[in-house]
Amino acid sequence: MSSLTFLVTELQAAEKSLAILRSSPEYATAGLSPDSPHAGDLLRPVFMGCATKNAKVVAISLGSLQRLIAMRAVPLSAVPAIIETMTDAMSQGVDIQLRILQTLVSLITNYPSVHGVQLGDALLLCFKLQDSRIAVVSSTAAATLRQLVMFVVDKMVTEDRQEETPNSQIDTVLPDGTMRLLGPYARDTYSVFEDLCLLANSERPHFLKLDHLHKTFALELIESVLTNYHDLFRKRSELLLLLQHLLCPLLLKSLSDRHVFPLTLRCTRVVFLLLKQFSHELQTEAEVFLMLLIRMVGDESDGSDHPAQRPWVRVLAMEVIRGLCSDAELIRNIWDRYDALQPPPSQDPNTPTASSGASKVFASLLTTLKRLVTEKPAILGVSSQMFGIGVSSHSSENVSTSGSGGIYDVGGGIAGMVANAASATVSGVVGMIGSGGGLGVQGAAMKLQCIDQLDKADAPPIPEAYIYLLGVQCIVALCEGLASFTGPLYTAIMVQRPRSAGEPIVRAPGALDVDALPEDETISTNNGGGSGSNASTGNARQLRTVRAIVDNGWPALLAALSFVIVTNLSDELFVDVLTAYQALINVAGMLGLSTPRDALFTSLAKFALPAKVVASLDSYSSGAGGGGISAGAEPTTPRTATIADGFGFGSSQAHAPGLSERNLVCLKALVSSAMFLAGSLGESWYAILETLQNADYVLRARAAGPSTPGPQSRRASLMPSTPSKASMSLSPGEGPGQGQGQARHPLLADADAEGVQNAITRLFEASKNLEDGAFHDFTKALCKLSAEMVGMQSAASADSAGLGSAGVDEEALSPGGTLSPESAYAHRRRVSGIHLPKTSRSSDFGLERLGTIAMLNIHRLIYRSPDIAWNTTTTHLLSVLGHMGAPEALRLQAARILDEILVVVPRNISSNRELQADVQQRVLAVLAQQVILPASGGNRETGGFGGFVAGSGTANEIRKMGLETLHQILQASGHTLVVGWETIFEMLGSVCKPPTTGLVSSASAVSLSRTLSVDSVITLSLHAAEPSAGSSSGRKPPPSPLGYTSEKAYSTLVKIAFQSLKLVCDAIALLSADHLRLCISTLGQFGKQADTNIALTAAESLLWSVSDSIQAKRKDADKEREYSAIWMDLLVEVLGLCSDARAEVRNGSIQTLFRAMQLYGATLGDDTWDECVWKITFPLLDALSNETRRALETHDAPVSPPTPTLASGMATIPEDASSSDREREKAWDDSKALALQSIGAIMAEFLPAHLVRLGSFARAWQVFVRHVQDTVLLDRRSLSAPALLCLEQAVKALPRPSQSSSGSEGYPEETRKKVADAWLQAWEACDTVGGAVLQGGKMRSANAPLEEVLQAFSQESLVALVEVIRSTRVVSRALTREEWPLERLTRLMEILKGVLTYPNSPEYRPDIDGLTPSQSVVMNTIQDVDLSRSGSPSLVMHDLSEFCTLPFLAAFSIQADHSSTSSKASRRQMTYIGLAKKVMPYLVELFVRFKDDVEVYSDGTVEAILSAYSIPIKLKYECPAPSKFGKDPPLWKTATTCFLRIVTEAARRLSGFGDNLPPERIEAIWRQMIDIFRGGILADCSVAETFSLETQETEENFDLSLISSLEIDIVPHLGDAKVPDSVITQLAKVLHQGSQLYKDASLEERLSLPDSPMHERLNRSRNAIGAASSSSSPDSHEFEKVDLDGFGSTAFGALVPRERFSFWCFDLLFLICSDVTTEPGASRKRVAALCLPSLLDRCKSTMVGYVADEALRGNLPFPRAREDELLYVLRKLLETRLWPGTLWAALSDSPTENSASQPGVDASLPPSALVADVVRRSAVAHLFYFYPVLCEIASIPRKTPSTWVSLSSRNVPQMSATTNVTRIGDHSSPSDDDAISEVDARILAKQCLKVLGKEMGTG
Repeated sequence: MSSLTFLVTELQAAEKSLAILRSSPEYATAGLSPDSPHAGDLLRPVFMGCATKNAKVVAISLGSLQRLIAMRAVPLSAVPAIIETMTDAMSQGVDIQLRILQTLVSLITNYPSVHGVQLGDALLLCFKLQDSRIAVVSSTAAATLRQLVMFVVDKMVTEDRQEETPNSQIDTVLPDGTMRLLGPYARDTYSVFEDLCLLANSERPHFLKLDHLHKTFALELIESVLTNYHDLFRKRSELLLLLQHLLCPLLLKSLSDRHVFPLTLRCTRVVFLLLKQFSHELQTEAEVFLMLLIRMVGDESDGSDHPAQRPWVRVLAMEVIRGLCSDAELIRNIWDRYDALQPPPSQDPNTPTASSGASKVFASLLTTLKRLVTEKPAILGVSSQMFGIGVSSHSSENVSTSGSGGIYDVGGGIAGMVANAASATVSGVVGMIGSGGGLGVQGAAMKLQCIDQLDKADAPPIPEAYIYLLGVQCIVALCEGLASFTGPLYTAIMVQRPRSAGEPIVRAPGALDVDALPEDETISTNNGGGSGSNASTGNARQLRTVRAIVDNGWPALLAALSFVIVTNLSDELFVDVLTAYQALINVAGMLGLSTPRDALFTSLAKFALPAKVVASLDSYSSGAGGGGISAGAEPTTPRTATIADGFGFGSSQAHAPGLSERNLVCLKALVSSAMFLAGSLGESWYAILETLQNADYVLRARAAGPSTPGPQSRRASLMPSTPSKASMSLSPGEGPGQGQGQARHPLLADADAEGVQNAITRLFEASKNLEDGAFHDFTKALCKLSAEMVGMQSAASADSAGLGSAGVDEEALSPGGTLSPESAYAHRRRVSGIHLPKTSRSSDFGLERLGTIAMLNIHRLIYRSPDIAWNTTTTHLLSVLGHMGAPEALRLQAARILDEILVVVPRNISSNRELQADVQQRVLAVLAQQVILPASGGNRETGGFGGFVAGSGTANEIRKMGLETLHQILQASGHTLVVGWETIFEMLGSVCKPPTTGLVSSASAVSLSRTLSVDSVITLSLHAAEPSAGSSSGRKPPPSPLGYTSEKAYSTLVKIAFQSLKLVCDAIALLSADHLRLCISTLGQFGKQADTNIALTAAESLLWSVSDSIQAKRKDADKEREYSAIWMDLLVEVLGLCSDARAEVRNGSIQTLFRAMQLYGATLGDDTWDECVWKITFPLLDALSNETRRALETHDAPVSPPTPTLASGMATIPEDASSSDREREKAWDDSKALALQSIGAIMAEFLPAHLVRLGSFARAWQVFVRHVQDTVLLDRRSLSAPALLCLEQAVKALPRPSQSSSGSEGYPEETRKKVADAWLQAWEACDTVGGAVLQGGKMRSANAPLEEVLQAFSQESLVALVEVIRSTRVVSRALTREEWPLERLTRLMEILKGVLTYPNSPEYRPDIDGLTPSQSVVMNTIQDVDLSRSGSPSLVMHDLSEFCTLPFLAAFSIQADHSSTSSKASRRQMTYIGLAKKVMPYLVELFVRFKDDVEVYSDGTVEAILSAYSIPIKLKYECPAPSKFGKDPPLWKTATTCFLRIVTEAARRLSGFGDNLPPERIEAIWRQMIDIFRGGILADCSVAETFSLETQETEENFDLSLISSLEIDIVPHLGDAKVPDSVITQLAKVLHQGSQLYKDASLEERLSLPDSPMHERLNRSRNAIGAASSSSSPDSHEFEKVDLDGFGSTAFGALVPRERFSFWCFDLLFLICSDVTTEPGASRKRVAALCLPSLLDRCKSTMVGYVADEALRGNLPFPRAREDELLYVLRKLLETRLWPGTLWAALSDSPTENSASQPGVDASLPPSALVADVVRRSAVAHLFYFYPVLCEIASIPRKTPSTWVSLSSRNVPQMSATTNVTRIGDHSSPSDDDAISEVDARILAKQCLKVLGKEMGTG
């Protein structure tokens, strides 16, 4: 057809197609349907376009065709045309060819019905394009072919799922000549795969019309089909026949011919698929392929003559084998199909031949792998870490020779042989290893494994070590595959199996018994039982297969692993190999293969703990720091240089021997496997434990030196779980490399000593998960290890000590197989590698871990049979701690561990009483073997202490630990003990030393007899007594004496044991009667021990608690008799300690004794009380008195030898120093004081209700009082107070009739008589003691001897004496209802006064601010006296008066320190000030109470009272201070106040008693009162000048009370006729003296001296006046001028402190002489007449002195006081009016008689005398008396003193001068109401003269 025609046709076809498409959518869609009649019209333009040969048009057409095919718009009939069209267009360009390939894919996939010839044509088209030289076309065609072939096979899969009709099936001839109907797609698949196999084998295909196809491409297509549709091939026999008849021969031929890399690579890949997927269907072929691969790998190293394989061939084969080894199920199937069919193995397990025709594929594989990894050791190198660090360079050479038996001793069995052989292999090869080798994924692996490099035409460069890396990975994969299958099944069967109700969870199962499993049982696991054709096979059979694999293949695996692990592996590979090691161990253990397991453990242990490290560690320690090995180390042998030197560890001096990082990781793996297999190890535990022991030794030793390399801050965590299944395939996954910056494997990152030790610890902690049988094996192995180590060290110690074998007791070493005999020592030393003579271990690993597992399994020890662990553990520990030859540290360690176990066991016992008893008995029996020292040094029942030596330090320390354990048991579980108390008391008593032979051991062995002598000291005697029955019931005979020297070790034992005894006493309620006796006896033993604190506590606290328990049980009526006897035994035991030589023990025992009696006395009967009094109380007092008085008797005697004290069993060691003697004496005194105090308490509580009822009460009371009296008089004074207090309590306790009862009602007469005798005896004792007090009342000197000081009564004892007297008086008055007779009261007051004034007490309390106790009690006693009895008031007040004088008359200094000679020692005083302040007011009260009783006046009581007050009043400011801290008023003020009250009462009543009161008593009383007033008025007050003005005024106002009292109380009653004149005159003189204004009184003295001229002139004047009446001479009536020449003075004089008080006295003197009262005139006139001379003399001295001084002074002013005094006198003289005749009576010879009335005026007298006589009778006679002086004053020419006076009061007498005297210079104006005027002395004198003149009638 021409081009034009073709174009026209094409255009027409196109137009038609467009018309169809432009029609309606429905029509267009219908036209696109394959069945549409227009389909051809639509395809025609496309076909025509493809035929144009125009590339652009063809591309468009093919695109349109592809679109139509995708839309399924192409009818099926057009498919051939389409294929033909694309075939025609194939010659076009690349784009057209690629478009054709796309269209073919779309056509085949969218039209599944294309098959047969059409499919062949389509595939042929692709094959042709694949053969194109254009790479893109070729590769695209190849990919299209793979896709189409996969689609064809996939259609077959789809066809198999559908039910095809027989009409569609086609008969097909199979390769074996048989016929089979196949479906269309099955036929297509069969044909395509068959042609591929034929083409690969260079044969002509049957289906494809292809002449040639590259074998590599054909193999790739085959591989793709098999990879994706291997399940289909296994199901279709026709396909399997193709594999068997076509593919397998093809592969065998290709692999057998000359190897070409591309072809061989693809063949090996297909072989791998066949082995992986069709090994079951093609067993024979698989066997051939496997052996072929093995041969390919082993050709280079098997020693055969044929040429070696190329390296890449071996690598391809190894990569295939690695993929196969990663399939654990395939490996098991290989064993089952080939190796399992072999007969029993021959002598050589590696022989690959078999008589059955089947090959030993697996064995051959293992052999090949082992040979592979070991064929070139130099390439792999050696790990410098695997032989430890810090060891000599020949370590690697001696790995096996240093311990040929290995760390494990497996008895020469197969495991040992193989393990040693493996070690020998390693040792032999290590010498050949170069220094540059190494194996690691980073350096040895290919980036892309060789088998995956399909694009390479030639073999790629392969690292030399790559094939060995593959070998190692194969071995690792095999081991992990075995473990990944076995682990889950083992867990499902042994751990997760269904359990019956109550059955515990198994956490540490034993080995799996595979033979016991059902044959076809399938166990359900988490990951299923496998896949493939064997999925339904029973897992039990599979487990048997694994067991057979391990049982037969472990030697080769072990040899390979043991070699590889020491090579220079990378960290990742090392971890993989170690994981394989661990996995193989776990599998062997899980399946119960003990021999492989032990051999693997052996090998791994050597790598974990190199023997040379252990051996070198001791040598390094011995020579540490010395730069070499010590002399005791093994000598090094000459050697050649090895690669070890090249690695830098050829010198042992670089580091201390230790474990490297990889050693630690191996050790952790070993620990992890041991933990996982813990339930099935059995006897193998021994070897594992020994490894752990040595590892612990090395790690601990290394920890003290330089740290091991590697990170130390992290901790390993190697859990006991099954190894994880490795994901290994034909292309193994790459793990993290070893390059910089990449993280290390966790196992290595955490490889540190601490992590390993923690792992070891976790292993032992896992023991609690073991079953009983496994735990027994574990414990037994640990004990065996410990026993051998202890035995080795014991022998070493014996050898080093020169003892040899004789130093070890072989029988003691092996009780019950615990310790090994000496014959094994040398072997154990060699095996363990520890040189014990140079290694002194402070602890034993086995012992330490035994304690750990015992604590973790404490419930197993309790609730399981003792045979499981208890007997083994305790027997071993006892044998070690009792082994004499063992090192001390180990013995102590064993004791500590045993004690920890024994402490915890009782705490965890259930409440089952039967179980409690059994376990407690076991615990205490074991503990007793540790604590109780055998008497003969032999063994106890179980031989635990065969090696103990009495008193040895180790033995004592072990016993100490045992006692501490007992204490802890009692502390935590004592309340639960149901048995074993006898054992406990035996243990506690075993540490107590018995008393020295010959000494009395207890109070029960002595009795004290007493001889009562009323007139002599009580004597004591000791007599041996028979032991009380039952006192030693239930007790074993005491051990032989051990001496009584103070040993520190035994003291420690006693202390610890005593703590346990305290706990026993806390649980005393649990003890039976027999146990109580044992307890009491044991307490008694402890009370006699040398440790004072223990003895004290035993005596004071524990025995007291025992007493409580006994009394609690006495409440039971049935047991009352039994326990009462026990209680008395207790008291006797305590009594034996009450006179112990140690004060603390003695006092504690006394307290316990009487506390028990006091607490339970109410429940005791009369008989018991009688025994307590006579057998306990008085014997105790006798014993104590004997000791206290013995010291007094021998105080000055020579020191006597030691004397045994009562019942203590100890000797009193004499002291040389006197101070020590005094301390010891004081201690005895304190003990007796305590006893007396306790007896007093007993008396106070039980005397009224119990003791007084006793028939022996009278005798007992007499003995008791005599004891007290003798104690006070004969013992040291420190005992006086306690003795008297005891007597006081007893007296107070005497029963008394109630106040409401009368007669004998309610109070038996017998009791009355007993009480009366009792108090009378008490008073007699007090009287006797009081006499001693009075005799000792003399003041001792400051330097009194010490003996006198000691014998002086203390204030406390004096107080106690008075208290006894008070108590006695209370009882007496309660019985008699009346006061004591006066005679007894007088004696009482004497004693009280003696007590009060006792000056020799060693110390006194301050008595200024308050009363001392003695003063207080004396006052209370006095106040208790009934004063209604005649004479008693006077007696009491008289004595109280004396008490008031004590501060001034009896105060004394206190010698504070007898030995001190300093002045400060005597500064303290006994002042009695507080007593005086108390007594003074009280005395007033008593006087006021008895003021009307004439007896108190007549017997001198009032005088005594007044005399007592006079002293402080006279002393005034010289009195001692009234208080030290308070503000009490001064004593003189108190005395003044009290005195004035008494004066007020007494003065009024003196005149009222009449003749009942003798005159002399009245005179004495008045004189006493006037004397006191004199003292108060004239007291020295100069001290007051230092006071403030306010205080001075206050003091002055207080003294005004004296003046007021004189005016109010004295003067009115002083004029009584019975008062003598001298008393009144004395009062005037007192006032005269008190009114003086100047201290020096120079003027007054000059004027008043009898011999002075002035005095003579005044007398002459007086005489002249007096004679005027008789003289008739006119001259006698004239007054002469006073001549004062020679008497003047210009001195100022010293003014008295209190000017006002002087004027007050002056006022009172004027008042007494003035007529200013309305009282009875006779007595007042008498007083005025007697006092007037003193007043006149006082006034004259003032005026005359002024006149005399004025003449000398001239204009010199007088002192103010002189002027005031002169003005005061002149004014008072002017104002005063006398009683008429007073002056006349005063100047007469009988003033008293003439005071009331004077004789009449004698008119016969001369006028002057008459006038004078009359004037003297007038009221102003005193002015006439002063007439001459007044004239002198009135005639003074100079200005005289002046003052302002009130005109209204000028002529009125005033009391106070100061109120009306205005000082000179006071210019204040007068008030309006009171007119005043200024007057001076001249004026006043003139006024006086005027008054006189007026009186004389002249004015």
